[in-house]
Amino acid sequence: GFSIDLAITDGQAHRVAFYLLDWDYANRNETVQVLDGDTGALLNTQTVSAFGSGIYLIWNISGHVTVRLSPNSGNAVLSGFFFGNAAPVQQTVATPGISPNGGSFSSPQNVTLSDATAGAEIRYTTDGSDPVSTSTLYSAPFALSSSAIVKAKAFENGMQSSAIASASFTISSGSSGGGSGSGAGSKFVYVGTDSATQGNWSPTYGSDGYNILGNAAVNPSYVQPTATGKQDWTWNQPTTDVRGLKTADGSSRLGACWYGNMFSVNFNLTDGKTHRLAVYCCDWDYAGRVETVDLLDTASGAVLQTITLSNFAGGQYLIWDLKGNVTLRLTKTAGPNAVINGLFLQPAGQQL
Repeated sequence: GFSIDLAITDGQAHRVAFYLLDWDYANRNETVQVLDGDTGALLNTQTVSAFGSGIYLIWNISGHVTVRLSPNSGNAVLSGFFFGNAAPVQQTVATPGISPNGGSFSSPQNVTLSDATAGAEIRYTTDGSDPVSTSTLYSAPFALSSSAIVKAKAFENGMQSSAIASASFTISSGSSGGGSGSGAGSKFVYVGTDSATQGNWSPTYGSDGYNILGNAAVNPSYVQPTATGKQDWTWNQPTTDVRGLKTADGSSRLGACWYGNMFSVNFNLTDGKTHRLAVYCCDWDYAGRVETVDLLDTASGAVLQTITLSNFAGGQYLIWDLKGNVTLRLTKTAGPNAVINGLFLQPAGQQL
């Protein structure tokens, strides 16, 4: 690690850009901290990984600061830094809320969108595509009579547009017509998504069993997940990136996956009971991945549900309550491939 002392003496704020480049693709991971140069108080922290193509970290700085670069994997590097006039800090519109926030329903649902930024307008889509400034303008609650992926984004003049909110709705009974290993028909309820937990899976998920890809697997007695058509890859191990799944012993994190253009994972739940499955997916290297996730009845091959997963660089769990013999099929829609980073099993919210 090393530090750079910056004393800006004219009393004005100036834009300072640090250029970081993992030139030899050595999987470097480093933390950059901005400290008050007089008191040592921490002002800002950024953790950088997967920067083989180069990345700028940019701040508006005034007065006396120290910039400290510390390695997490490999060594810490800096290729250049640049000074200019400070640009005004642009505020970001709050992310819209979606109510209900997705799930599986047996009847049509009225969907309400909300925003915490006064004067902002909300644009939304129901086909899984990302909203833009010309998408449908939200003015009142709208009805969904069939399965859909609702996405919403808020816009306001003079502000940076919000992040995209997403919720998947399944309007069905949740039961397939085919048989399964249980003999009672494969059944499911799509519980929804979770983008807040990230790599901190325990104790929220995996109380019955887990497969932290690239680290360790513990399978419960009622199911032995079996993957076909996949390959293995590890981006960073260890890492301090909160998107990385904690290892089984909780001592570190890693970014690893199964990947492929199309691959499948079978879950034959043999005890006749309903269990909760959470699948963690992370577009770790910010490659713009979009993938289609099909839930299939294994015996008949019938598609029970289709989810289009996008904008998941922050890490997202897809969560189902399942019974019988089902298969997840992942197909690349955009980006280099489709990925799964972890599988977690636990008791279901209810028996189907």
